[in-house]
Amino acid sequence: MIDVTLQRDAYHEIPFLNAAPGNRGIAVRERLPFLRATVSGLPAGAPLLVAAADLQGRMKEGGTADSLLGCAVADGLPKIQAAAGLPAPETMIGLLAGDFYAEPNATKRGGIGDVNEVWLRMRSKFMAIAGVLGNHDLFGASSCASRLPDDFVDGAVRELAGLRIGGVSGIIGDPARPNRRSADEYAEMLLRVLDQRPDILLLHAAPHIVSGSAGEALIAEWIQATDFDGLVVCGHIRWRERVHRCGRAAVLNVNGAVVTLVPSSQTQASATA
Repeated sequence: MIDVTLQRDAYHEIPFLNAAPGNRGIAVRERLPFLRATVSGLPAGAPLLVAAADLQGRMKEGGTADSLLGCAVADGLPKIQAAAGLPAPETMIGLLAGDFYAEPNATKRGGIGDVNEVWLRMRSKFMAIAGVLGNHDLFGASSCASRLPDDFVDGAVRELAGLRIGGVSGIIGDPARPNRRSADEYAEMLLRVLDQRPDILLLHAAPHIVSGSAGEALIAEWIQATDFDGLVVCGHIRWRERVHRCGRAAVLNVNGAVVTLVPSSQTQASATA
């Protein structure tokens, strides 16, 4: 069974622009935290992992907010990780849990657009990546039902560096809208992935865990019904506490954050070195 211990203090932050609540047509400055966590129970020899979701902002360049926040994260990772005493990203696996699109100039929330460039930049920095799409993401002109790259794990399980990683894109909702599935279709895909017993389950939608932490009760029920004991990485909705248990599974919500997961075996090795 997997356990996650998250450090509360960020080891780095990036300032970025986000659309003000209420779609008032203005951008406000926010800060993206980089957090560190220790994870136990992963297969022996598992590499470090970097997980992120809901990086829905823009970076100000040349007087305008014209680049996606996820691109800036990817480009800055080598220096950020080195300054924190962490290994280089090319020795790690990136986990993308969806919603990396933001409208140009960060003046409107809720847009839907192409996140291909974020995935390309992430892929160029990490040993490997695995990801799902959020309800605001397209890949080119594609939704989650379309053909996408091999590191897209929607409804599939892939093995990367000895880790079995599966996922389900989008949220439960009106299938006529991008990256939404009916409850029945979502359940069928989720159960198909869980039947393959991944070590890590990537979701954009968050399960409902406890009172006060919003999410989908049905997703929590399906995770518990299969006795899944791996790690769930999700986003979509921000929780006050990012780590919870869902039955035997550990759940890490990375909404609006970048979290580096260090296997406990590597933490212990560093302490005794």
